[in-house]
Amino acid sequence: MLKNAKVLYRLMIVVLLGALGLGIFATVSLRSLNDNLLAERQAKTKEQSETALSLVKELERQGQAEGLPVAEMQKRAMVLIGSLRYSGNQYFWINSMSGEMLMHPTNAKLVGTSITDLKDANGNRFFADMIELVRRQGGGFYNYWWQLPTESAPREKVSYVVGVPEWNWVIGTGIYIDDVGVTFWAEARRLGLISLVILLVSGGVAVVITRGVTRPLARLGETMRALADGDLAVAVPFAEQKDEIGAMARTVQVFKERGEEVRRLEAAAEQQKTEAAAQQKAAMAALADAFEASVKAVVQSVAGAALKMRESAQSMSAVSE
Repeated sequence: MLKNAKVLYRLMIVVLLGALGLGIFATVSLRSLNDNLLAERQAKTKEQSETALSLVKELERQGQAEGLPVAEMQKRAMVLIGSLRYSGNQYFWINSMSGEMLMHPTNAKLVGTSITDLKDANGNRFFADMIELVRRQGGGFYNYWWQLPTESAPREKVSYVVGVPEWNWVIGTGIYIDDVGVTFWAEARRLGLISLVILLVSGGVAVVITRGVTRPLARLGETMRALADGDLAVAVPFAEQKDEIGAMARTVQVFKERGEEVRRLEAAAEQQKTEAAAQQKAAMAALADAFEASVKAVVQSVAGAALKMRESAQSMSAVSE
């Protein structure tokens, strides 16, 4: 089926295959971008949580060296962790393994309350899940939807929580990742626009190339039909080109020159035939003239002989008388 398709359709198939490959490449690139952005956010939250944990460990070590009671060490740790900020306004919180909020720098109403029944926008008991995560493996990532009091809608957030077993604490922090979606779709639009431009340019180039091939082929076809009809005066186009079209045109030129040679040979043969007929006609006329002259001579000779015979008869008649 493809072998009977026009050149334009074949080139368009190539363009479409290229567009398909470009689309696959863009999809893979976007997925990789999304994964990398999420991995970057996760790595950042993990790094910050581990830094906070290191500060708590250091305060505990110093407090033990100074002989401070555990309650005083915990108080200092909460003040220090509560004052930490990164990426503008990102913060840390501390809750107990039993589910009590011990320190939250942006929502004082939560402090001293049970948070195990708090749910995010999807209905997940995220604090309870985080406590279970720490209890099961000492820490890890958790994604949920959190809404600040100053905001009208919840946003997706990724947190990393770590445990402080000796104090029965959970230290956590999170980063909003809704901007990952914004970045993803912005990049998707950019890649889509680039792909569209490439597709349009490729399609335009395919059309130009097709016309550059099909139009010369059509003209050569018309020239060959004219030669087949005996019109040897037709000019052969594109013979000066150095590409395949030029090679075909030069081949057609050879056919034209051979046709002209055949026509010249036919004309020469016709002329020779005409000359031979004229020579034959002249020879026949000369032969007829010679024959007529010979007949006349014979007739004259016979007539002379008859006259002589008449004279002889008359003479003999006279003698007889």
